[in-house]
Formats: sequence, C-alpha cells, structure tokens
Amino acid sequence: LRYKKFTTTYKLPPSDALILTEDKALGDFFEETIPHTPHHKIAAHFMIGPLKSYLNQEKSALAELSFTPPKLAQLTHLIAEDSISFSLASTQLFRLLLAQPDRSPTSLAEEKGLLHSSTTDELKGWIQEVLQNNPRQLAAYRNGKKGLFGFFMGQIMKQSQQKAHPQETTSLLRQALDQEKPRLKNS
Repeated sequence: LRYKKFTTTYKLPPSDALILTEDKALGDFFEETIPHTPHHKIAAHFMIGPLKSYLNQEKSALAELSFTPPKLAQLTHLIAEDSISFSLASTQLFRLLLAQPDRSPTSLAEEKGLLHSSTTDELKGWIQEVLQNNPRQLAAYRNGKKGLFGFFMGQIMKQSQQKAHPQETTSLLRQALDQEKPRLKNS
C-alpha cells in the first residue's frame, strides 16, 4: 500500500519507493517530509543517498539524528531552486546541519559560502582564468575538439569550489569560447 502511494501519489521511481518502504523509519521520515516540500524526488534521493549512507557509516538510527523532516524540506528547496548543488548539499551542508541543528540550511549555506554564485562578473572571472590557464585545450577546442567543453566546465567548477551556477556558467562559457574564435570570414 505504501509502495503504491510512493510511486503513484509522489511519482517516485520504483527503486526509490522500494528502498523507502523496506525501511519503516525511512518511509516514516519521508512521509513526514512530504507536507513541507513539493520536491518529493529530491527528498527521496537525499534520504536514499547521503542520509542513508551517513546512518550506515555512523551505525546510527534515524531517530538519533537531530536532522528533521522540515530541515530536509528546506534543503530540498535549496537544491530545487538550484541555489546549491546536490553534491555540495550532501557532502558539506548536510554535515554542517548535523553539527549545528539549530541553524537553517539557508543561513548555514550562506555563512559557509556554499550557495551558487550567479554574479556574471564572478563567473566570467572564473571562466577567463580557466581559459588562460589551459591554452593547449583552448586551441584544441577551437580546432574542433568540442568534447573539451566538459573539461572546461569541470575546471571552472573546481576553480569556483562548486559554487559556479552550472546553467549560467554553460551559457557564459559558450559565449567566451565563441567570442574568441578566430574569424574565418574574409569579405
């Protein structure tokens, strides 16, 4: 009954619903989170991934944690709004929340500088730095090796410590690469 509810009402993939229904505590926690967020899939993925992994690693029970369904809901909102990557939320922000349970995910993420940067100047600065530091890859890209786009994105994410907003960075990187292309037209 619960499995069907998770797959039909909350539109979870069968594999996620199965994991959440096999563990009563996880299923209960998920259902307590639902009223606080419309982002059911993100909540489920967070519970199945980072949360479950942490519990296994620490040999803890969910009831022992100071992490609550409303906190998970707030975290899912940050991820859904693309304010923070799932990766940063799970590797850094989650642990900060466990250590400081009285704090909100938003205030901790702001204080620790974990939120994506979407200021165009900052993004352009990271892009320019990466392009200047990788002249061979830049030349290869301009000579047709378009697969290097992913390399540049990875370097920018590394340079920004995962704070570069992925969509905006993609757009600005494309502009920077296209803008600096040698002009072939000779009219």
